[in-house]
Amino acid sequence: MSKIGTKLVLGILAAALSAGLLTSVFVRPQAALTASSECYGPCPTATELFVNPDFVRYGQEELVRFEVVVRPERERGVPTGQVEVLSGKKVLCRIHLSFGRGVCSPHSHALKPGIHVIVAQYLGKKGFAPSTSPEKGLVVLRHSFFF
Repeated sequence: MSKIGTKLVLGILAAALSAGLLTSVFVRPQAALTASSECYGPCPTATELFVNPDFVRYGQEELVRFEVVVRPERERGVPTGQVEVLSGKKVLCRIHLSFGRGVCSPHSHALKPGIHVIVAQYLGKKGFAPSTSPEKGLVVLRHSFFF
């Protein structure tokens, strides 16, 4: 709102107060009034998962690195809290976010040989809603095909 618009609104409010039409007025700072930066209730988040490498030999799953980034969908604040990296209902590892990011790796023998669908699930915390990443694939090989 421009300075002239702000003065006009304040003038109208002052006149209404002096005429007895209003008993009180609560004025919030302009920065808090922008709809794009304020949430009513927990702010929605977006969780992104990176899997590197996307294939591994059975028994060496600890070499896989799951990197997670959780961002608010509106540009305010940094999500904190926990993320679980899952294959189905099995929790492969947990991350405690630092500045909205974190990394973890599963234990060896955490997954059987085959193709696995992996997701990261942000559990939400203090003003930020839970969210789940898009699915990523991870292949666990029975035998090594590399020389």
